[in-house]
Amino acid sequence: MVEALKELPESQFIEAIGKARMGETEKYIKELDSSRKKHPILQDKGKFNIITDALRSVNGQKTTLISIDLEAFERNTEIVTEIGISIYDPVKEATSLVPSIINIHLILKETIKLRNGAFVHDHKDNFLGGSSLVVSKKTAVELIESVLEFYCVQRKAQGY
Repeated sequence: MVEALKELPESQFIEAIGKARMGETEKYIKELDSSRKKHPILQDKGKFNIITDALRSVNGQKTTLISIDLEAFERNTEIVTEIGISIYDPVKEATSLVPSIINIHLILKETIKLRNGAFVHDHKDNFLGGSSLVVSKKTAVELIESVLEFYCVQRKAQGY
């Protein structure tokens, strides 16, 4: 099949990869459906349909995924010390078999001296995705707003 794909024009190549990906997705959903009666959540057909719709959307590369993770100070969970943002952008993934994920780690300037460790592990200095950015709360909020504006408003207007 790989040799046959090389002969296709790029648009047909992308379409062929998409069809193969969706074929595998449908195969997985069929397997999941056959065993879901044993699962406490998936027994509910409505919940099962929500999950399968999400699988189709993500594997069909029609959905941008954004994860925002907040790390709070263990002695006062109202205080945010770090923010993690991960973005899977399917627009850049049309021919990729391995997803590319953008990871951003923000350390809030106002709480930089607060450290966890008594009750929660302190991994403030252990970000594996590159460099951490030390920013003010205001800048962090602006960055999150711009990420959401771009991926949830502008890209949606473009059909993604």
